[in-house]
Amino acid sequence: MIKFRYDASCVRLLFLHFLSLYIDCKGFKSITIKSPFERIVEQKSFLNEEVIALLDRRKLLQGILPCVTSITTDSGKDRTVDRSGKGFSYFFTPPLGFTSSNKPLKTHLDEINFFKEDERGYKYGITVDPVRISNLREFGSPEEVAQRVIQAESVRDGVTDVRLFQSPKEDVYSNSYEISFISQGSRGNNHVVNRIYVDRNMLYVITAQIKVSKFEEKGDEIMTAINSFVLGQK
Repeated sequence: MIKFRYDASCVRLLFLHFLSLYIDCKGFKSITIKSPFERIVEQKSFLNEEVIALLDRRKLLQGILPCVTSITTDSGKDRTVDRSGKGFSYFFTPPLGFTSSNKPLKTHLDEINFFKEDERGYKYGITVDPVRISNLREFGSPEEVAQRVIQAESVRDGVTDVRLFQSPKEDVYSNSYEISFISQGSRGNNHVVNRIYVDRNMLYVITAQIKVSKFEEKGDEIMTAINSFVLGQK
């Protein structure tokens, strides 16, 4: 048996759909669009078994629940988030124990965050924004984009030092960049991993953040979660 969970915007859309046969995903409209750093995206072409199993289900649901954000089985083993809106769609599987939340004030076309109550400072975030470019290379090489990310992070309030953890990586198959850096400041020493991707004039950014002291312990878990991020078809 499958159970569906959807946010308030989806309830509103369903009501409009059955009332007037017209769907307008207002819940995903942005108020403002931030700096290039906040509008960078990446994704790796890794399809884990959970995501593959979910693809067929999504095709069945697409015409009925256009803004379904997650599908969970009774056993709770399937944690894959299926999130879609006007012009975008993706899947993401957060680590066990993480719950999602949305910011009251939208600063992106779409934004969702994942937290774990008993692990403060460990979080994931996914943002989506429209862009004029159709390929990430139009924005710059991995090194150029990494430099922009570092510059944007360095001017944030309370940040005193930012440095790359390793050379930026490019996945040619998925046209994505991976940028890993250390940010030090008043909020502590954080290890940040960004996965950046552009698809059909939509820029997706998935970010994982954790305390530097915890990265060695959680590094594999973080990369497994980031690799679970897969673009859908719109």
